[in-house]
Amino acid sequence: MTSSYEAQPPWPSREHTPPSGSEDGPPKGKQLPSTAEQPPKKQDGPSDEQLQTQLQPKPEPRSGDQLPTDTKPAPSPQNVPFIDDDNLSKDFEQYEKGSKLVLTYQSPRRPYGRSEYPNPPGIDSDDKVLSEAEKRLSRTGLVYNDRHISNPIADQYKATVYLTVMKIISGGPVAGTQVILCKVDEANYDDRMSKKQKGTLLRSVSLLRTKSTRVKKRFARSSIANLFSQENEGSSSLSRGTGGKKEPDVAGKAPVVESLDGERLTVGQLAVLKVYDAMFYPFQYGMYQGPWKVTSRADQEHSREAGAYKHLWTHKKTGYPHLAPQYYGSWAIKLTTTNSVVEDKQRFARAIIMEYIEGTSIEELCFRTAKEYLLVPRNMKQCKMADGTTWDLDRKVRLDVFKELLDGYVNMLHHGVNMRLDPQNILLTGKRGDEVLKAEQPRVVAIDYVDAMIDDERKEPLRIYQIWEKPPHPWGETSLPKMQYFHGWFPHHWKPGHFDSWLIRTFGQLDDPKYTDPNISKNPELSKARQASKQPELDQDSQPSHS
Repeated sequence: MTSSYEAQPPWPSREHTPPSGSEDGPPKGKQLPSTAEQPPKKQDGPSDEQLQTQLQPKPEPRSGDQLPTDTKPAPSPQNVPFIDDDNLSKDFEQYEKGSKLVLTYQSPRRPYGRSEYPNPPGIDSDDKVLSEAEKRLSRTGLVYNDRHISNPIADQYKATVYLTVMKIISGGPVAGTQVILCKVDEANYDDRMSKKQKGTLLRSVSLLRTKSTRVKKRFARSSIANLFSQENEGSSSLSRGTGGKKEPDVAGKAPVVESLDGERLTVGQLAVLKVYDAMFYPFQYGMYQGPWKVTSRADQEHSREAGAYKHLWTHKKTGYPHLAPQYYGSWAIKLTTTNSVVEDKQRFARAIIMEYIEGTSIEELCFRTAKEYLLVPRNMKQCKMADGTTWDLDRKVRLDVFKELLDGYVNMLHHGVNMRLDPQNILLTGKRGDEVLKAEQPRVVAIDYVDAMIDDERKEPLRIYQIWEKPPHPWGETSLPKMQYFHGWFPHHWKPGHFDSWLIRTFGQLDDPKYTDPNISKNPELSKARQASKQPELDQDSQPSHS
């Protein structure tokens, strides 16, 4: 019979002192008794199994990583009850078909989350990573302990929309952003002043009219200007098409109350709601997403995409016939949870509303060759789009689509927005809402601006394209290597020379009056001189920060 000593040594580590008489084991000359012959003895200390468990090293969480949600610390007076993620599936039902959503208008925060962008006021790098206390929180716990998401920023404008979910276009409980098709049930816009604001304004205007001293006029005029500034951190509101210019304050005249950013929604309209709900973001992050916590990633992505849409909308570059879909503003969704541990169940998630494009992406219309990864249309004749329209995708139509895409791209560059073109994010449609377009090629729309760079929001704006009166010529901004993911949509046998020749034939010579000649825009000396000559105007037209 095997003894318990043979099965498991009595010393679990080198620090344990063996019995006297031997350095390696029991005393010499003594027969070890069998466990069957030895009556059980009362243990004074921990068992061997307990000692081994205690001596095993405990895994430490990685810096910035999240422990599994089933790691639940025992409740004690020092910590609050653990909020688990067991209710995520139930909470996700708030986005299911037929659900009713209530949204209130909320200005987007200034874009951040890229090294080129500064952190917005009130947020530093420590706010973006997990603290020691947060490393043991679940996603639900993080959301309900995040001051930036659970407590939305107050806005001076009042607008509320009521939506019904028609279907989930893309998303899921761990997908990150949710893209949802909704129908507008009700849209209430009220960007008028509150009674308190009106009373303050009347008193300030009265002061301007009755007091004669210049100092008091200046003080009152400053008070009125401050009254209409955003309550958000350092934000400003501007009317569409002003290019960032503000209406000047005139003594005795009330400043114009600017409207909300984005077009107005109408009852019965179909629109796309893109939600940045940290509750349904994965803990794993990509190469350019970490080591930020889920609540910060959701906030960053909303700030960048809403900022890009707002910038383009301000410059009248959203909606047909432009490359970007129409923009309907930034919002906060009122949500709740079925988690019984959470006491104050109301929470908020940031979102944007944009035009519903019933289209099909270029990637979906094609398949990829295994060896060269070329795009090949699945059907050259009578290709059916998601909106029901059919198109021939022969060489001429594909190149016309490509022409429209590149022209829209350089127009975005001209207004300071640079995005990476990807066939997955380029939609083709034959409709504008319910209207069937009468054109020789489908409408081209680019979506997903979360990684677009807004030059005016950089720490140091480059202003490469904005200083010129015309957009840059596509020849200077595109090339065969840059457009490699579209190889096959344009002829697969093209070499760089073929691509460049097509650009000249399609968009005209480099000095074409519709564009800025690359020989001028890319000349450092000319650009420097242009920057100097336009500097006063640029300072006046600079874009305000977003909150």
